[in-house]
Amino acid sequence: MKSSLKAEVWGGAGEHGRSCYYVEHQDMAVLLDCGGKKEAAGVYPLLDKTKVNKITAVFLSHAHEDHGVALPLLYELGYAGDVWTTKATYEQLPYYFKAWKSFVEQRGGTVPYAEETTKEITFRFLEDEAPMGEAISITKDIQVTWGASGHMLGSIWLQLHIAGKNVFYSGDYSPESTLLTVDPPSFPTTPDLAIIDAAYGIDTTSQQDLLNVLQDKVAEVLARKGHVLMPVPVFGRSQELWMMFVKRFPQANIAVEKEIAEGLLYWKRWGNWVREDVLMDNRLMKERMTIVSKDEERRELLMKTPHIIFVPGGMMESKISQWYDKQLRNDERNAVLLTGHAAADTYAATLLKHHHGCEVASFRYKIHQGYFDVRHMLNHLQPHITILAHANKAKTDHLADLLHENGYNGLLSLQPGDCINVS
Repeated sequence: MKSSLKAEVWGGAGEHGRSCYYVEHQDMAVLLDCGGKKEAAGVYPLLDKTKVNKITAVFLSHAHEDHGVALPLLYELGYAGDVWTTKATYEQLPYYFKAWKSFVEQRGGTVPYAEETTKEITFRFLEDEAPMGEAISITKDIQVTWGASGHMLGSIWLQLHIAGKNVFYSGDYSPESTLLTVDPPSFPTTPDLAIIDAAYGIDTTSQQDLLNVLQDKVAEVLARKGHVLMPVPVFGRSQELWMMFVKRFPQANIAVEKEIAEGLLYWKRWGNWVREDVLMDNRLMKERMTIVSKDEERRELLMKTPHIIFVPGGMMESKISQWYDKQLRNDERNAVLLTGHAAADTYAATLLKHHHGCEVASFRYKIHQGYFDVRHMLNHLQPHITILAHANKAKTDHLADLLHENGYNGLLSLQPGDCINVS
């Protein structure tokens, strides 16, 4: 009798954050991501110590906190193997570990692992073993193929073959990145199980439509002589929006915090992740910016003509973004424009609920999948069973119902703690 593949949601399905999936077949187990969720003083995956000791290999899809910052906790619980990822992801991880620790401590908490543990994680790099699209043998019964997912620098999707069972994990997937290369996944055999990014639920809006709305708002604020504050992650969306605004607003003044400006170095170092036509535009970006890193430089900047100001911290948890907010809030001409998820109880979420003098508005910049993207991936892979991930339960239920009405089967809307068997 054939044994079934078992998958457990330790985080990430039915919620936004702490992505973590345990997959077991026969006497082998793998873990897909191990992140935290920005609520309270940090929420961690439902790690099961007895099963942690069974894990053969861990795969990290990218560096964001909601996918990787609980890795040290995994080692504290006894995991002694490797974490497979890309070199670009590895290089960005220290920043996200630091940002997570700051988030937790600002709320009176402490991270549940020794700081030294972050340095004890043993990494293996996928590109050292095989290029994108070629299979790598982790053990004689576990093979993995990987490709660029378009979500951020170094982000990947994974195709796993575990003792006769096939698993696809999209990680966070974005087919419409303006900067990053994307490798559409191809599976030589039908996946028994797919875990697919469906963060935007039934939304059908294209990236270009979203960008048009954001750019119109920036133009409106600049026209009324206000500063535009853009809180963004240090890597990824920051550079994409920065480049876009350089082209869209050729006469505008653009200021960039030093951390974000230094992020350009990553694009140059990891050019194989970036579209060739984009690298040439880096020179234009440098010519059209003011780099700031000190309070006196920031104060001087705010006394000048209106600027578009890029600051680190998409949820405004950084001290720098909060400093700018306090300086700008009393002038109604200014605006704080958020372009990503604002988790409950973060500074950004509080601003959206309790408006002060200047405008605060939220816009979506597409770095995940919506309805048509999910349909395209399902049509391409045709998995037997699919876990829809990365959105709250109600949104995921709605998406699953709509897809089912349109002829798609085997769709699961789960939540942390759920377990399934795939025959």
